[in-house]
Amino acid sequence: MRSFYEAAGAELRAIDPKALITAGLLGGGQCGTGGDDYQHVSESPYVDVVHYHDYGAGGVTLPCDQWNGLARRIDQAEAAGKPLLVAEIGEWAGSCESLEDRALHIVDKIEGRKSAGTAGALLWAFVPDPRPLECAMDIGESDHCMELSRLKPNGSDGLNPALPEGLGRRRSQDFWQLIEELCSFLLAVDSV
Repeated sequence: MRSFYEAAGAELRAIDPKALITAGLLGGGQCGTGGDDYQHVSESPYVDVVHYHDYGAGGVTLPCDQWNGLARRIDQAEAAGKPLLVAEIGEWAGSCESLEDRALHIVDKIEGRKSAGTAGALLWAFVPDPRPLECAMDIGESDHCMELSRLKPNGSDGLNPALPEGLGRRRSQDFWQLIEELCSFLLAVDSV
């Protein structure tokens, strides 16, 4: 897996030396990134940000096991000198849990993960036509979780963390600027 990132990353950096490259790893022990392999891939000089995806139970701050859990991934990202973004937080709501409870669980997760060392979080998944009468991970415009997405990424609101200094990581402002540029790029590509 790492050889792929190194080959593709070298090509990308040849075209755009300032490109932010995310590994897009799920973090749960998938083929090529289970156990110690996650850190090995993360240490590539062509990976700037690593990911973890969480579809776990409500309010569990550091899900999964000792080999592939979020706590282990945070330690591995820190050792590799890379920020870790919980790139997908999905939790069921609708007929199986209230939207209010889901929002409270997600706040607990984000705050706990901030304390544990993650660099940020993204929620899964915004849909224009949520199914409130079904048990789904849908987040619609009127969902309580949308308020979380409107917070400013400056560390002042208590939810969006500033990255720890001294770990070989990019400074917080630089990281968030790169994330904003990535989002703008993705929106531009999507509209083409």
